[in-house]
Amino acid sequence: MKKIQFILIVSSLLIFSCEKEATIKIPKVDPKLVVSSFISPGDTIIYVTVKKSKPIFEDSNVNTADPITNASVVLSDGTASAALSFDSFVGKYKIAATAFPLIAGKTYYLSVSTPDGKSVSAETTIPANAPADLDLALTPGTTNALEGTVAVNWTDRINEKNYYRLSIVSLQYNTGSADTIQSWSNYDSKVFTDNNHDGHQMSSEETGVPINISNGYKAFEARLICCNVDYYLYHNSVFNGNNGGNPFAEPTLIYSNIKGGLGVFSAYLKVKKRKTY
Repeated sequence: MKKIQFILIVSSLLIFSCEKEATIKIPKVDPKLVVSSFISPGDTIIYVTVKKSKPIFEDSNVNTADPITNASVVLSDGTASAALSFDSFVGKYKIAATAFPLIAGKTYYLSVSTPDGKSVSAETTIPANAPADLDLALTPGTTNALEGTVAVNWTDRINEKNYYRLSIVSLQYNTGSADTIQSWSNYDSKVFTDNNHDGHQMSSEETGVPINISNGYKAFEARLICCNVDYYLYHNSVFNGNNGGNPFAEPTLIYSNIKGGLGVFSAYLKVKKRKTY
């Protein structure tokens, strides 16, 4: 018994004598510029957001929500260019579309630089065409006002790689007015491609929608975004990264096409169709 106790004591001493404090030097990583902009010929104002990232091991006081207000932001079509000014009210750089018109099918270039020497760039191409036959159908429930169906249909353009984002929105107006929106609900929003459906009929359906409600003048609106690959990859990665609060979900890399930084510069066309009931 004494022999066993002796062995245990010696083993413990050996274990503790082998312990050594390790100092791991974490390399310094500077914050990067984070730029985001979604451009479309249908918009009246072009916006660009510029912020800073916060490295994971950095103890700095960088607030990623604060915009950078002194950046140089320039938008170009390869021939003409325009500088965007910072709007403190919205916290973004902007320029009126009338001052720099956007054209479907054209490629645009974005460059951003800051006084501390950081600079990033990106380019994106606006889709050339959008479906012209967007259709919206409302089918009331037969036994329950909450059992209605909203269906959206359109024809995919043939021999093109197309990317879409669809939202189905319920609109409620003030009684007696068809202009003032009182409330709205987004029933659907997703991104998808025309894989295996090139040139065919595309459709999306939302069920369990309240259609037979009489309190106020109501309508549904289908909003179809025909986006480029940058828009699709970015939003698809954001949707996939939404783990619903599951702490064991694997992390998802967010798509970025900003050279030298983070974020996305992308483009889209929008088609709307509204139907009242």
